[in-house]
Amino acid sequence: MKIIGTHIGLILVLFLLSSCQKEKAEYAALIDGQYEISKQKLTDYHQDLYFQQRFPDSEYNGYDEALDELIIRKLKQIEFVKNDLHRDQELMSNIQRVINEELLVLYFDEKYLGQYINEEVIQDYYQGLGREVTYQQIVLRKDNAENLESLKQKASEIQQKAQNTDDFASLVSQYSEDRRTAQRDGRMPVMTWDMGTASPQNQVIFRMREGSVQVLESSSRILIVKVNNVEEVDLRPLEEIKPEIKKELREVYSPRAFSDYDRDKENLLDESEYEWNTDGLNKLVEWARIEGFYRQAKYKEIIEEHIAEGNNFEILKYQNGTVDLQKYLYLLNNILLVETSANPKPGDFKKFIDEALRTELIVENAREMGLDEDILSLSTDSPVILAEFVRLYDQEFIFSRIPEANEENYQKFYELTKDSLFYQPDKVNLRVKVFDTEEAAQEAMSEINSGKAFEDAFHAWSVKTYIINKKGEIESYLSPEPNYLGDAGFKLSEGETAGPVSFTEEGETKFAVIKANNVEKEKTLTLDEVHPPRLRRMFRNYYFNIFSSEVAEKLRNNHTIVINEQALTELSASK
Repeated sequence: MKIIGTHIGLILVLFLLSSCQKEKAEYAALIDGQYEISKQKLTDYHQDLYFQQRFPDSEYNGYDEALDELIIRKLKQIEFVKNDLHRDQELMSNIQRVINEELLVLYFDEKYLGQYINEEVIQDYYQGLGREVTYQQIVLRKDNAENLESLKQKASEIQQKAQNTDDFASLVSQYSEDRRTAQRDGRMPVMTWDMGTASPQNQVIFRMREGSVQVLESSSRILIVKVNNVEEVDLRPLEEIKPEIKKELREVYSPRAFSDYDRDKENLLDESEYEWNTDGLNKLVEWARIEGFYRQAKYKEIIEEHIAEGNNFEILKYQNGTVDLQKYLYLLNNILLVETSANPKPGDFKKFIDEALRTELIVENAREMGLDEDILSLSTDSPVILAEFVRLYDQEFIFSRIPEANEENYQKFYELTKDSLFYQPDKVNLRVKVFDTEEAAQEAMSEINSGKAFEDAFHAWSVKTYIINKKGEIESYLSPEPNYLGDAGFKLSEGETAGPVSFTEEGETKFAVIKANNVEKEKTLTLDEVHPPRLRRMFRNYYFNIFSSEVAEKLRNNHTIVINEQALTELSASK
């Protein structure tokens, strides 16, 4: 390996060892030799957050900037866990409900979906992917039979005939009671693995030997099935397609797993033994009608104040104990958040509390399995938890350092930034109508000169804003577009219209009619001239950016970061 310098603030490494040249790295970046940022992760992040549009002049079409952000996020996650912040109960209490929600997902995957999706099933699926079964069937309907036993006997006789003849189609024509399949000699669509998992019957058919005949029974019919051909197909290596296999297995088995989950959840508590306190439920209904009680989290202050005054009333008695106001607050903060209608009723809260109590028991089961350790780790599959690690890290090491937003600190902030953030250059905002010919533009301008308003002359127009920078140059404001119309725009007074104004765009001459919609003169704003919400954002963003840069630099210096430049080149070239 060889360090060749810096790029996007990161250590760049070229792979010059022969072993590295033979094997193409599939990661975009590697941190401390063990934490990978995959090319797929980078691709998704780049697309989801529009990096190519945000960084049009980037060397790698925004992939370098996207990778920089992903690396810093991963470094924050590493440091969060390394410093045991995920074990800080006070800090993590802020996201306990989020943690429990993710625990439920993992518990479902491990206990319920896991019984259907494991290495053995994945291997079986993989082998099945290479198998395609062609078969025919004869259908005997149970509702057409007077005696089920005689129907079964008939099926057995047909099976024997099928085993002794190559002309299965004639048996279909003679015996099948399903007109649609009979019309095609009983031939069914080629069965692949996913079809073979659709029903118990299909599972048997998919595993039958070529040339074999079997009788299968369902609740409504009896089938006589003959497998004519089993075709083997080539496959990619298992490890290469395992993620796709798991995804398809989830689709196949999730309905069964959810059925198992719902059954066990229903059996956790006996609702017939619930004893509800009507007055307590009515109080919850009354509070729910307060605007923002749940959505704006007003419930915390109101319920805590009620408890502090000694009004910790009982809501429910059930076989595992009591739900009083304190317990209800715990369920809201840690388990579920109630969603109420515009006209809440006591029954809404009965359903919510019942659901929350059952969910709490499932969460306890998940913790007993040690799944909370899996969730709160760097190897978690939960993007939600990893995002919370980053948010809480920022809260501890960045936001906590931002000074209090008060008059004294605003004044200090102003003195530091008045020549940059508070500086307002000469600016003109134009409404622009572009024409391909000078004659068309002149015709439109004549109507305006005759008294027609710009806005009445055109159904639509574009908006362009120009400034005069500190070098005295006119440039587009917050846009990479060249200065096509700024010179003409700054000659206008506010509300004034001009045209035709000729300009050249990509080698083509065009003509515009322009109106100075707003004109602002150069000045440095005072604190009083900035709207308070905007001032708070400026203040907060200024310090956040400073501390974020400091934190990012420190994180980079404390870790070894390897960048796969070849991956950046390939990804940027593909767009």
